[in-house]
Amino acid sequence: MKTLLGYLIFSLMLLSLTTLSLGQTTAAEEAKHHFDRGIVAIDSANSPAGYEEAIREFEQALKLVPNWADLYYNLGLVQEKAEKYDAAIKSYRQYLKLAPQADDAAQVMRQLNKLEDILEETARQQQVPSLLEGEWK
Repeated sequence: MKTLLGYLIFSLMLLSLTTLSLGQTTAAEEAKHHFDRGIVAIDSANSPAGYEEAIREFEQALKLVPNWADLYYNLGLVQEKAEKYDAAIKSYRQYLKLAPQADDAAQVMRQLNKLEDILEETARQQQVPSLLEGEWK
């Protein structure tokens, strides 16, 4: 009787692990599908706004597999092309957080610095007209 009970418990544990594993595989496969659709969207984009579909697909993939480092890198690239520099910076930072020893980590850091410079320059340019506003005598 004890052996039968032990066998049943083992079988249930094995079944639940198999089900869990199958669920993860499905999520990974679905994430890969969204990733592939994002790549197709990139190929057809011809303006910053054209990258929106790729961004949506990559974000869908990340909902399914949130620790996919390379996906954050690719999302950052597309966000940069869409001129969404704040979002690109966040994606690149998340990539470096998940893959700090990546071969391209130094290159990604340089890209982060470049984007931060772009944002600072944009902010400076937007402040200049406001300084000139007001009453002139």
